[in-house]
Formats: sequence, structure tokens, C-alpha cells
Amino acid sequence: DFGETDHPVVLDFTSDVVACERFLADRFGYGGCDTCEDVLTGLEAAARLSWTGNTRILFLLSQTPNHGIRFHDQPAGAAS
Repeated sequence: DFGETDHPVVLDFTSDVVACERFLADRFGYGGCDTCEDVLTGLEAAARLSWTGNTRILFLLSQTPNHGIRFHDQPAGAAS
């Protein structure tokens, strides 16, 4: 989320399963303390990956809406 030192955390596309397992093993959820996500930064990071095919499909899963009042009806404090 905004203000976190390692944001966003990205692993580029790889066929190395062990590297992917190591990357995921080092991840843990923390911080935030708000009800919104920094979705646009995640989408921007995904667009910068080393895509090689002509067709690009991205599934975005999030338990909360993006930051900004135009994306949800949460009170102003929740949109921080």
C-alpha cells in the first residue's frame, strides 16, 4: 500500500518453479490498516512485466476497492 518501502513487490514471468516458490515463501501480509487497495499501482506493475505473446490476459483479484471516492461509497477516512 502507499508508503510501504517494498511496494509493489513483483516477480516477472518465469518458468523457474523454485524461484517462484522462494519468492512466494518470502511474502507475508502486513500494513495497510485501511479498507482500500492501491489497485492502479498493481496494474501498472503488471503492464511492465516482460509479456511475450500477442494476447495478454490479466485477472485482478482484490478483497477491497481501489483508493479514491469514485471507486466506492466508503467514508472519506476509509479512502485514504
